[in-house]
Amino acid sequence: MILSKFKKYGKLIAEADIEMTMFPGTDRPQSICYALSGKALELVFANSNISAVIIPKSLQEAALKKADLGILVSDDPQASYYQIHNDLTAQFKGLVEVTRIADSAQIASSAIIKDRVQIGENVIIEDGAMVFEDSIIGDNTYIGPGAIIGTGGLQHFRSKNKFFNVRQVGGVKIGNNCSILARALVQKPYQAFYTVLGDRVKLSVKSSVGHGATIGDQTLIAGGCTLGGNVRLGERVWVGPGATIKDGISIGNEAKVFIGSTVVQSIASKGEVSGAFAVDHKLNLRNFAKLRRDGQTNKT
Repeated sequence: MILSKFKKYGKLIAEADIEMTMFPGTDRPQSICYALSGKALELVFANSNISAVIIPKSLQEAALKKADLGILVSDDPQASYYQIHNDLTAQFKGLVEVTRIADSAQIASSAIIKDRVQIGENVIIEDGAMVFEDSIIGDNTYIGPGAIIGTGGLQHFRSKNKFFNVRQVGGVKIGNNCSILARALVQKPYQAFYTVLGDRVKLSVKSSVGHGATIGDQTLIAGGCTLGGNVRLGERVWVGPGATIKDGISIGNEAKVFIGSTVVQSIASKGEVSGAFAVDHKLNLRNFAKLRRDGQTNKT
């Protein structure tokens, strides 16, 4: 679709073909995103998959330096972006085109399975579980009672006098030999890509994985955890009970997040953090020991 179809949302400066709204780091061709700063615009310039950008007037001159980039100037680039997203996705037919459920899958009668899903060999889906459209579940994976796969997240736009819901067209892809335990939740992104859980991932009871997250193979997420949107967890990560991980955070391979931690910055491979806000685990223990010595904690 051509960008000029959406000139009601801003001033068209340069034409382009666009297919889907995405973020600046996307690998999907003919994507459109927004940029509010020169730094964000540099990311757009560096990605040939971005064919158009929505910007404030202050960035117009800088944006014109990039040949063949569609440009829409808006008083509110974010609002224009989400309005274009809703328009583009109105006729979107989904990421999964054909429903396939293996004959060996065991699905409880009270489970709810929507259309456009793919369920692999020997999958077990327990009572009360729900699997929404555009979900893919790999072989030998267990979905516990009341678990919800592929539900939408809290996607809305609010700015100035504008407030509206954002259409959600993503999906969830779960690998082989995973365990999604009772009442766990995995959200889909609003954009047309997958929240991904790798092979042998274990998601314990009442934990929540936010939209667009990627979780590496053999990662273990304990009960009651909350992972924000678009987090990136490497392989063999341990996330302890009740931990909260801020959206957009990256955690390297074999890192450990201890019980009750609130993680607000990325963690390197094999890093260990704890606390609220989480810091290096050994430093946290030394600080705690100092507080104990100074009589500032409950010693019981």
